[in-house]
Amino acid sequence: MSSTEPSRRDFLFIATGVAAAVGTEQWQVLIAICTHLGCIPLADQGPYDGYFCPCHGSVYDTSGRIRQGPAPLNLALPTYEFLSDTKIRIG
Repeated sequence: MSSTEPSRRDFLFIATGVAAAVGTEQWQVLIAICTHLGCIPLADQGPYDGYFCPCHGSVYDTSGRIRQGPAPLNLALPTYEFLSDTKIRIG
């Protein structure tokens, strides 16, 4: 990403419905709090190499989508904006 403020055309719409600045697509921004009871899942774990909640066994894939319960929902995707190459605003 350049040091100048990105223009509207510098953004793309990815499958999750979140606008990402071109050059920042490799970043994943999600809230890693289990949607079952609020535990903190472990990253790079479980059969999908995503997130695994050791408290009650919920399994999420690498995009935060629930694959095995008891969690009822995917991990939350907050709104975010890249302010510069080294700074991101979440929420």
